[in-house]
Amino acid sequence: MKRAPILLLSVLLCFILSSCREKRSNNAEECYMLWAGEKPGKEVFAIHGQFWQSAHFTKEYIVYLELAPTPKWCAAFIKQNSLIKTDNIAILPTDAPAWFTPPQNVNLWKQSSGNTLYMQDRQTGRFFIYEEQL
Repeated sequence: MKRAPILLLSVLLCFILSSCREKRSNNAEECYMLWAGEKPGKEVFAIHGQFWQSAHFTKEYIVYLELAPTPKWCAAFIKQNSLIKTDNIAILPTDAPAWFTPPQNVNLWKQSSGNTLYMQDRQTGRFFIYEEQL
């Protein structure tokens, strides 16, 4: 009779420990999916991506994305995330991938808190996302 609790605890520990794996990707569509929880739809195309998520259960992650969205997608994203337009100069993280080079002519957006950076190229409409949740 004492084996049942030990067996149950062993199975539970195996499940918990095996599900804690670091996630990494450089595939743009997969990065978008890991970040957003869904595949890119018809209104957004993932051009480049880099994603890292820690093995902790607290969902610590860093994501870089370059997207080609529709104006409708951009407007909805800005509204849903309560982004604030800023005139500050974008300071890119030193470990940003080589392709994460937004042009000088961008609209810069930030959240009220957190380490985030959202840039929209005024000419092409491309959207660059940097989020860090640690």
